[in-house]
Amino acid sequence: MPASSLLSCRKVLSPPLSSIGADESLVEYESNSPCWDVAFTSDGKYLAACYGAPSCCANIWDLETFQLVATLKDLQTRTVRSCSFAPVAKNYTLATASFDGTVGIWEDTGTDDWDCIAQLEGHESECKCVEWNPTATLLATCGRDKTVWLWDCSLPGNIGGGDGDFECLAVLNGHEGDIKSVVFAPSNGQFGDGDEIVVSGSYDNTIRIWAEDAGDWYCAVVLTEAHTLWSLAVS
Repeated sequence: MPASSLLSCRKVLSPPLSSIGADESLVEYESNSPCWDVAFTSDGKYLAACYGAPSCCANIWDLETFQLVATLKDLQTRTVRSCSFAPVAKNYTLATASFDGTVGIWEDTGTDDWDCIAQLEGHESECKCVEWNPTATLLATCGRDKTVWLWDCSLPGNIGGGDGDFECLAVLNGHEGDIKSVVFAPSNGQFGDGDEIVVSGSYDNTIRIWAEDAGDWYCAVVLTEAHTLWSLAVS
């Protein structure tokens, strides 16, 4: 039997700082904001983490130096619950989902200066999860309003190219509870005529599989007895 390997903690990344006062009376302190989600870029260069109150933001670190390169804030007014890097794009692009119901799209200008290029609105309540498909042409979001939203994405560098436009393709209804997680997976020809499916998990103790047929999205399968569900993953 091969010897087991021991993992050690290489670095502890601190939560964002909060501040009171201004100018000479400015005081910064550790906020102890809870970290809700983390995401890596596909090449492993950056790590993003998103936080709840009192410092509702997302931090981005360079993993070669472990230096904090950006704090994305002042756009979303409540807990930033989920974050996800686009796997394919000309520039690094991060999506952040917030309890204020919005999704922020942030782009690296090339100098560790991240700009908000879009803010997606539509969810009537807390947005709990955001996820790109493998080609970054689709973005899925879900939330407390029991819906899954699918967005068409036109990012520079992805298939078809584009100038950063986002358009809602579909709003998927069917869950009877808060939807906690959403992921893309290959269809493998099992459902509809699309190349991929969307899987959503809800507090209603079900997992739903959504498929595309002739451009329309529909619920293909409902898996019951999933119990209280917080997160989904597919191989």
